Amino acid sequence: MTTPSPASVALSSNGAIAPAPPLIRRDDSGWELDADLDLQLNPTLEQALQRGLPLYFTLRLTVSKPRWYWLDAELVDAHREYRLSYHALTRQYRVSGGGLGLGYATLGEALRSIGSVRGWVVADPARLKPEQRYRARLELRLDRGRLPKPFQINLFGGDWSTDTDHEWEFGA
Repeated sequence: MTTPSPASVALSSNGAIAPAPPLIRRDDSGWELDADLDLQLNPTLEQALQRGLPLYFTLRLTVSKPRWYWLDAELVDAHREYRLSYHALTRQYRVSGGGLGLGYATLGEALRSIGSVRGWVVADPARLKPEQRYRARLELRLDRGRLPKPFQINLFGGDWSTDTDHEWEFGA
């Protein structure tokens, strides 16, 4: 088991150290995020997707500064939205987000494209100071509010959970 560097320690819900935490680094354009999230669809969601139901995902990053005297100060709250759909005629999966749409031959490729984040500018350079410690939380969630109403109230007993989240600390 490798030990992460002291500048970036990942925290999980069970207290274990995550193998490869997302990375926030400072660049000329601002603070950028790189992450690889493992997004998996259960058979219920995969079947719904195959039958023409588009799935919407929200990727959200929050960065806060811990304070001993009050609640943590939330400094960054950035999000992206993705739409995953399947087109039976072309037998392709389509991922749309931020005005860009790309087609993929397999579901695995489409899910990897949603979970792979590179160079996402989440804050301007002056927003965070390199010499301070921050706590970050990255969440990738299925937007259940954009599903048809019968699926929102879960009448069919399907498992609609796809939530992926990471918490870690970074800074000096």
